[in-house]
Amino acid sequence: MQTYAHFEHVIAFAILGALFGFAYPRRLMLVCGIVFGAAALLEILQTMTPDRHGTLIDVLEKMAGGAVGIILVRTAQRLLFAKDKPS
Repeated sequence: MQTYAHFEHVIAFAILGALFGFAYPRRLMLVCGIVFGAAALLEILQTMTPDRHGTLIDVLEKMAGGAVGIILVRTAQRLLFAKDKPS
């Protein structure tokens, strides 16, 4: 079960990063701030509850997943816009 949780963190934040990347294509810094900030904030908030614990590994997994989602969207947008421009 623990292994699946790691994949879940990465995939969930990859989707989050991709969605924000699509929503705000010209606001890369805002998107990174939201996605990476959410990952850090969730782990900080987990340390404040008695039954959960936030770890550095979890926050790094979430940030890596978010970065993957953002990069995939940026790459797809550049490829699509490159096709639209006449040579």
